[in-house]
Amino acid sequence: MKQIFVSYSTQDSVLAHKFRALFERNGYSVWIDSVNLSGGEEWAQVIPQEINKSVAVVVLLTENYEVSSWVPKEILKSLELKIKIIPLKFPGVEIPFILTGVVPVEFPENQKSRAWFDSCARLMGVLSMLAPNLPDVSPIPPAPVGWAYIDSLFFDSLKDDLQEDFVDYFDGREPNWKDAITDKVPMCSKAQSLVKWFENSRVSVDNKPTQKGIMLVGPGGEGKSTTIMQVLSGLIRHGELTWRVLWRVDNTRSFPVEYIKKLPRIYGTAWMVAADSSERIVKDVYEFIAKNDRDDVQYFLAARDTDLIKNRVGELNWDEVSVSREEIGKVDIEDAEKIVSAWPDRKKLPSISELSIVDAAKKFLTIAISDPTEQSSLYGALLNLRTGEGYRGRIERIFNTFKGQGVAGANFTLLDAYICIAVCQADNIQTRLPKDVLSEYLGVSPRELKIKVIEPLAKEIHLHSGFVYCRHRSVADAVSNILSESNELDKAQFYKDLLVAAFSIYREDVGSLDVWKSLWKDFASSDVDLAIELSKFSCVKFSGDAYLYVKVSRFLRDCGLPQDSIDLLARIWGALPKDRAVWSEWGCCEATSPLSNHAKGAWLQGVSLSDYVEEDIKPNRIAISLVQLIINFWELWLSGENLIFLHGCYAANTLLGLLLAKNKYAIDIKGHEIFNRKKIQLEEEGARIGSVFPETHVSQIQLAVIEAWNMIDENQRVIKTMPALTGSLNFDKLSLKFPGVGKGKF
Repeated sequence: MKQIFVSYSTQDSVLAHKFRALFERNGYSVWIDSVNLSGGEEWAQVIPQEINKSVAVVVLLTENYEVSSWVPKEILKSLELKIKIIPLKFPGVEIPFILTGVVPVEFPENQKSRAWFDSCARLMGVLSMLAPNLPDVSPIPPAPVGWAYIDSLFFDSLKDDLQEDFVDYFDGREPNWKDAITDKVPMCSKAQSLVKWFENSRVSVDNKPTQKGIMLVGPGGEGKSTTIMQVLSGLIRHGELTWRVLWRVDNTRSFPVEYIKKLPRIYGTAWMVAADSSERIVKDVYEFIAKNDRDDVQYFLAARDTDLIKNRVGELNWDEVSVSREEIGKVDIEDAEKIVSAWPDRKKLPSISELSIVDAAKKFLTIAISDPTEQSSLYGALLNLRTGEGYRGRIERIFNTFKGQGVAGANFTLLDAYICIAVCQADNIQTRLPKDVLSEYLGVSPRELKIKVIEPLAKEIHLHSGFVYCRHRSVADAVSNILSESNELDKAQFYKDLLVAAFSIYREDVGSLDVWKSLWKDFASSDVDLAIELSKFSCVKFSGDAYLYVKVSRFLRDCGLPQDSIDLLARIWGALPKDRAVWSEWGCCEATSPLSNHAKGAWLQGVSLSDYVEEDIKPNRIAISLVQLIINFWELWLSGENLIFLHGCYAANTLLGLLLAKNKYAIDIKGHEIFNRKKIQLEEEGARIGSVFPETHVSQIQLAVIEAWNMIDENQRVIKTMPALTGSLNFDKLSLKFPGVGKGKF
């Protein structure tokens, strides 16, 4: 490691230590007197030695250096020892005569400016030539799939292809990057304040931000997408720093954790990860920031608040990870005036065409604040200005128009297609609506879909990356609300038909099929009845998927329907007898159903731990089954005081304790806690729990499981085609997970 000697006035101590941090982060060792010089050491002896060890002496030439007694001496000693001197020249200071001919690196006063970071980059370039064996900064790897870099070159490439259809933007077109760089779409007040926020958050010499980022939340239709694009455009095109933004192009892509960990640290460059519609990745981002894996990267995310709640991440405490949660807020008069002034042809706006800019802005503001669908909806107000009425009335007119427009050779109207697109978008289904699924649902070919649906609806919908959308989410919400109020849509049947369409297309494509199997999850927190119906229907369509059945069964149990779970699992039992999760889940259902068959539940959990199931048994699966065994054995002991079940309960509890100590699982250990409390109670009553059990804990579980089978009524042994699994029920694989604990002989 190469050493750098920092020469500075004591009055510049803070600045000197910032440069020390810069050098150390770039792989150098640094000698600086306030850190390296012991109190008893003689300066006159130590300093020349350390200068002589260094590849360079960096001298801070500020207004304070001339009054320093040591800086001039350190310069002279460096010249005497022929050590490279790198002067850092600050404003208002002349290069000393003795350093005439030495080219300085000039620094501005503003440590947050682009010029400051450019100077840092030049300084590191000079040092790298003095120590070429230091590792070079890694090149920037290609962006992950579904992500792209947004930088100044990106914006330069858009300038020659700017479109002038700005009326479309004000009429609800989805914002795009060309809108973000044109002055004809004004930058809102919130965007201006966020640009300043990000610039001011970058204050340290090594480009490490003081705040990690912004989480922009709020309802749909208020301009979050436009704002995030305008902010990034403002930072990259006009900001003081050199910003490089990793932008999520495909909103279905996950957060690239490993990629971000490997981003190179480039001085003079500010890294940012940004995403719109980010509700599905915010939890991953939150956890990543909490681990502090990259303290030089900032984040800018935008999401609908309702979608955050729907995805169960609405309660994340962003303050804990130094991320500010912001809202767009209500449209203010300043923004209203900007929008009215920017409208290409105000004469075509019947509601404000004769008004002054100020009066038109006031009317616009009134409309925005009083919008009935979305509070302070920017988009609703824009549509109102455009059409002269609320957009709900406009949509009702669209309904009447499309309802009468049949499609030649098809069994649907344009209204059917429009409703399908709008409802999927309003419900925010995770699969979105691919054009292939829409064409299958409507019964037309992809080519016919384009001609018969997409082109006639072009003013109301748009096609992007193979997915079909309404022009804006607020329109989709209004369509869904109108249908709900009029009871004109059977949502359960609609989504069943949509799922059948997806299945018929994707049956050979497992990757695409998986998201449709779990369509019911999108309604689990908002419409439980619909989620229940769709989950059962998914299991009918995908009857060969044990994982799906287990997930649906757990969901039904959480909804208080364990008997429905039992019926569901019994349907596939003969086809999937070897899956541990299925056996264990059925055992949980039996124990939690209104009839509470603990004998059957214990036996099923026992089979899930046995060698009858062929695949290797994993520790987390052991833990889940042991918890359930403890609960079932305890209830069986209470019901008949059969010591076999008390012994089994004690043995399962002991193994669970060993497992938790070794693997440190964060699992539900309710059974473990229950038995520990009951054990204390029994010991107080005189029962000698610990003395009646041998060290063969696995064998105790085996005996208790077999006894549970014997207690099951013959009519409840639903698996007629399988052996009783009594004496042949072995637990050799389970024993191997607990070295030193015997399995016993029978």
